Amino acid sequence: MNLRKILLLLCAALFLTLASGCATRAGRKVKSVFYGSRGTVHVLALKDKSVAGYPYVIVEKFTTELGGADETLGTIRTNLVQLINNNKDPKKEAFVGATGAGSPALRIEGELLDFSEGDKFKRAATIPGGEAYIIMRYTVKDARTGETLAVFNSAGFIGGNIGISGKMGDVIPVLNWNVIRYLKGEL
Repeated sequence: MNLRKILLLLCAALFLTLASGCATRAGRKVKSVFYGSRGTVHVLALKDKSVAGYPYVIVEKFTTELGGADETLGTIRTNLVQLINNNKDPKKEAFVGATGAGSPALRIEGELLDFSEGDKFKRAATIPGGEAYIIMRYTVKDARTGETLAVFNSAGFIGGNIGISGKMGDVIPVLNWNVIRYLKGEL
């Protein structure tokens, strides 16, 4: 076989790889390995109403139909309250339940849709099945009227190599950051 035929075959193989999306998937995997964790958001409903006039946020008890997730739900809820209170940009004060909240207030409800702790060894080796993830559905309502202002799914993922393979708790701030983005008006 001459050199020209070999180059044509290599170009064809490269073109087929790019066309099939293999290179894109590999690129996403490399990005997740390099950065350690990432999040996504999918907006299901969003009213064209500013949340700037709501200085208080009531974070309700989160729910799920999945078994064995009570501790994870409590950690997600606690982290969300801390994120809201420690982040000065949305200028909101968060409370667990209705205790101490003033008016007007937003009410945030959460439902755990799916989660997996993955396999730390597979995550470290960057092979399928290792990625840890949590997917929540957040519903934001006006606490006084009950009007639904937003519904969105938020997902947090973590992958990595030996040095940054992480643990399930590392996913939670990434997951909750989408609520902060909503409170800032970025969704």
